[in-house]
Amino acid sequence: MSIHIIDASPVYVIGLVHVLTGAGLTVSGINAPPAPLPTHSTGAFLVDPSVLEPPAAARYVADVAKVGPVLVLEMGIPEEQRSIYLGAGAYEVLDKIREPKTLVETVQAMVAQEAAQSTHKSAPALSNRESQVLQHISRGLTHGQVARRLGISQHTVDTYVKRARLKLSLGNKAELTRAALFQDFDN
Repeated sequence: MSIHIIDASPVYVIGLVHVLTGAGLTVSGINAPPAPLPTHSTGAFLVDPSVLEPPAAARYVADVAKVGPVLVLEMGIPEEQRSIYLGAGAYEVLDKIREPKTLVETVQAMVAQEAAQSTHKSAPALSNRESQVLQHISRGLTHGQVARRLGISQHTVDTYVKRARLKLSLGNKAELTRAALFQDFDN
């Protein structure tokens, strides 16, 4: 996932790009606030809204958060303004003078969370029966044992497994079991 920086301080941005790219992250764009926002997600955003007045800054952060995850970076941010940004949808709010390591770890966590959420959002929903079958498989049951527990034929279990593999784009039993362990079974 790429990172888009929205900050009015060129010197800070140069250092930020150096730190991010040094950590293996990709910077896809740099703008000054209030930069026009893309209409679709281009990745994550690092935003310093300090050049805007507080009500406009909160609105801007909220607008950016609709497009992608936002990390607000601002110098000496008061706690009440931090709460406003978090309430507007920011992933986190960091002071610009934080250790580079903390910044990188926060950006990586934000990117990882967004990737996991977008994978979860884009995965087709499994039927209740497909979820039940995966739940039993994640507990180590064979297809025959699952069939007996659910009162269906082994052929039907095989069919549910094939459908789940197709829906989740999984290739083997290990991937299926891993998906079953993380599947939301509250359908």
